[in-house]
Amino acid sequence: MGFALVPADRRHDGLMLQDSILTNFVSVTVGVTRRYGLVLSRGRMRADSTAGTAQLQVKYHNLDQPVAGLSGGNQQKIVLGKWLQTSPKVVLLDDPTRGVDLGAKLEIYQVVRKLARSGCTVLFSSSELEEYRHLCRKVLVLRRGAVRGVLSGEDINQHTLLHTMNT
Repeated sequence: MGFALVPADRRHDGLMLQDSILTNFVSVTVGVTRRYGLVLSRGRMRADSTAGTAQLQVKYHNLDQPVAGLSGGNQQKIVLGKWLQTSPKVVLLDDPTRGVDLGAKLEIYQVVRKLARSGCTVLFSSSELEEYRHLCRKVLVLRRGAVRGVLSGEDINQHTLLHTMNT
């Protein structure tokens, strides 16, 4: 339906840890589209996975290795990448850089910005307040089901976010 979800807990909700990178990367596309035909085209799945992992700069040995053997940042890129294969119109990101190193964070930020520039709607939630300043043009602060503030521009900073969250 054009929606993609990158959950906060990739290990439990975003990946099949014991399965291969290939299986994880195509899991959404196989289930949602007929991209690989009625009889799955393994060659096409490999080609798409190779291209997608290269685009996201995923570091791995081969597509058949279990995704559990990847670093947290590379696992998160697989979660993001499998949804990007569906060409979503809306991407929901829940703490997309939790538990990843700085290099992977910066790479994920680039992907998120590119999505937004392409016209995709990106809804973002993070426990790291500094991420809002780096990724958002507008922030809605919600508390107990109500909008407590709308921030934009220079107002998107840790001090103003904390103040708005607590008033």
